[in-house]
Amino acid sequence: MKLKKWFAGLVAGAMLLSTTALSAFAVSPYPEKDASVSLEAFTLNGEEGGGSVEIVDSSDGFSKDGDFYRVQAVAQEGYQFAYWEVDLIFEMKDDTLVDMGDGYTYINENGYEIYAFSNPFESSLYSPTDSQLMINRVMPKEMEDISILHYSVKAYFVNEAEMDWIAVPVQYVYNGEVLSQTGMVEYLTEGTHMIAPDLEQISAYGFALADPDMEYTVTVLRDENGNLVASPADVKIEVVPTTDPADVSFTLVYVDAMGNPLFGGKGEQVFFDDIGRFSSDDLPLPYGYKMVVPAHPGEEYLYPTSLEYVDGQWKATVDTVYLMVEALAKVEVSYALEDGTVLEDASYEVYFDLGDSVLNGFAPDGYELVGETEAAIHVEYDLEGNLAADPSAVTFVVRAVDGGEAPEKGENPPTGTSAPLMALGLLGAAALAVGTLTLTRKKRKEA
Repeated sequence: MKLKKWFAGLVAGAMLLSTTALSAFAVSPYPEKDASVSLEAFTLNGEEGGGSVEIVDSSDGFSKDGDFYRVQAVAQEGYQFAYWEVDLIFEMKDDTLVDMGDGYTYINENGYEIYAFSNPFESSLYSPTDSQLMINRVMPKEMEDISILHYSVKAYFVNEAEMDWIAVPVQYVYNGEVLSQTGMVEYLTEGTHMIAPDLEQISAYGFALADPDMEYTVTVLRDENGNLVASPADVKIEVVPTTDPADVSFTLVYVDAMGNPLFGGKGEQVFFDDIGRFSSDDLPLPYGYKMVVPAHPGEEYLYPTSLEYVDGQWKATVDTVYLMVEALAKVEVSYALEDGTVLEDASYEVYFDLGDSVLNGFAPDGYELVGETEAAIHVEYDLEGNLAADPSAVTFVVRAVDGGEAPEKGENPPTGTSAPLMALGLLGAAALAVGTLTLTRKKRKEA
């Protein structure tokens, strides 16, 4: 015998509910002015009881980022905990309700991804059959339009006298991450069972089986105490997007501090390497420029676009991304012989950011440095607000060794302790393993 219990999912576009659903939140023992948490216990036949949900740890309140409740499903005598059913609903100020499902996450001001419902001791989506659950306060960017966050937590318990099966979670996994939109629990009796993936369900979220020929079996036996034991204890089914992320792109346009497009407004086509959010850390930068980071970067800056499955297709949530950049200070580097003859093909440019740096000389092939091997570079803003280097040109003296052969024109030798600054790792705190799928590799071409 198989019984299935579907979990609530995060539906693309978020399902709107009628205001009559508010009655489901009548029991809210832990209210805040903009959040309520409902804790309820039911038997599998839908009757109240079978156990309770108890708070075992909490923050001082539930009104800000970082606040939480850690709850425990406690079965009464003769019952066992079966599974959680959780949901997060936004009650908007216009009285509409938006169902965000059980897998809602948001990026906090420190760049960390926070799950509304998570495992108690790690930053990951909650497990429906673990007896403990973490309820985390979220602060979505839409908070100014939200009246109340409704957290619904229901624990289901099974009567041991009626229990001739064991609960086995079935989850769909992509790149090691469980898809919160999908999943079910199989209730299996003693024996061997074939688990059939639900192709219709996963295709509705833009996924297909990674290996269509893979078979999934679960064997249920009784241990020495007569208790049912499943092997494996849970089933994880690998899936892949129905569209190769590398076939989807967005346009990147560089702008100055006034928002004016640079380089003639010609955009660069940037291809995704994976689904999910695209980190601004991974945006390519033009040579000699740096990105301008806002004083308080928000989620729109940290993750300017995302590859999501919307209206039956995978596409970028933002088609054109505008990135503010600033020219670094340029230093022209040249090499000359002791008699003053300049090696024309050995010259190159290197760029520096604000502050003091050291430029190391790097003799061209066939030459060696004579005298000074480094130069101190100081960069500050000039009267026009541009980064300017002092000195703006440096010449290193070299002598020929074994004939002397300058590097090819346009080739920039490395510069030691002050290599060109092509990217700023200022947003490293925002790059999480969570559940989110950060994109770090891209192929790109001119748009």
